[in-house]
Amino acid sequence: MRRLVLLVVFGWIVFVTVLHLWLNLHVFDAGPRCKDKEGSEFRVGFLPVT
Repeated sequence: MRRLVLLVVFGWIVFVTVLHLWLNLHVFDAGPRCKDKEGSEFRVGFLPVT
C-alpha cells in the first residue's frame, strides 16, 4: 500500500510539472503550425476564480 501511495504521489508531481511546462512556459509548443494567416498566435484568455 505504501509503495502504491508513493507511486501515485510521484506520478502526480510529474503530471503537474509537465502540465505547467506545457501551459505556462510553452516548452512543448507546436511552432509555426499554431499561427494564423497574419502570423499572430492564437491566445486564450482566462477568468481567475477565487
